[in-house]
Amino acid sequence: MTLILKNMIHHGRVRACYYHPDNPQLCVKVALQKKHNKLLQKEIDNNELFQKTLSSYVTRYYELVPTNYGLGLISDLITDTPTNTLSLRLRDWLKIHKSISPELQEQFQDFFKRLLKYKLWFYDFNNENFLVQKQGDKLRLVFVDTKSLNRNNSWSFFKLEYIIPTLAKIRMKRRIHRFYKVHHLGVPNSLK
Repeated sequence: MTLILKNMIHHGRVRACYYHPDNPQLCVKVALQKKHNKLLQKEIDNNELFQKTLSSYVTRYYELVPTNYGLGLISDLITDTPTNTLSLRLRDWLKIHKSISPELQEQFQDFFKRLLKYKLWFYDFNNENFLVQKQGDKLRLVFVDTKSLNRNNSWSFFKLEYIIPTLAKIRMKRRIHRFYKVHHLGVPNSLK
């Protein structure tokens, strides 16, 4: 059965995200070009790994389904409680709050430490790839770009992560340090 998607939540470079037509607690991510369908499959394939290592920082992925826009990946819709409104992207959250709160700083530090500990090589830590979910009076950091695990367009034939893991770690640490610099935060000792 094909899901008919109508209401878009967000449009990125590689995919668009829509409200699930039948379940208000889910969303559907659709690749904008058919060649990117493999990235949706990659997220499903890595879901168990993410749930074991990053569960508090990622959403759960359920299944791939046909939609009126192509292949779709069903996942949890990240909303604030108790308002049930969409959680803000970090970029939008910063427009309101102007800086990253100490509560979120702790979560970023833990998130980045987990990436390094489990050798989960990600390199794109821009403000579009994180959501800030309000859970009552608490905040939860959610990373929404798991499709980029071990992937970089400039390494299409040469996977640095597998051949020289030390260089992959150095590269990711540089991206982490850049994230802290952009946000005018000192890099925690545990991430130096």
